[in-house]
Amino acid sequence: MFLFTADEHYGHANIIRHCKRPFADFDEMDAALIARHNAVVGAKDTVIHIGDFTLRDKVFAATIIRPLHGHQPGAVRERPSDRILTATISWRTLVSRN
Repeated sequence: MFLFTADEHYGHANIIRHCKRPFADFDEMDAALIARHNAVVGAKDTVIHIGDFTLRDKVFAATIIRPLHGHQPGAVRERPSDRILTATISWRTLVSRN
C-alpha cells in the first residue's frame, strides 16, 4: 500500500509553539510521531513524506528513518531550493532496511 504524510517536522522545537502541538519538547513529539506512524504503517507499505520531514541534517534524518515501519523512498518538497532537499532525496543511500 502507498501512504502519504506531510510536515512531520521531526526535531523542530519551534513547530510545537507555531502549530500548538501538544508536546513539551521535540523529543516527546518525535517519539509520538514515530509511534503513530508505526501503528498504521506495515512492513511492506511505501510511505511518501510531503513537505517538511525535518529541518535538520542528513544524520538526524537517518536516525528518524531507521525506526519507521515501511519503505521510505524519499520526500517531495514544496520549496526545492531548501538545503534539506538533499537529506530527503538521498534516504536510499542513508539507510538500509534489510
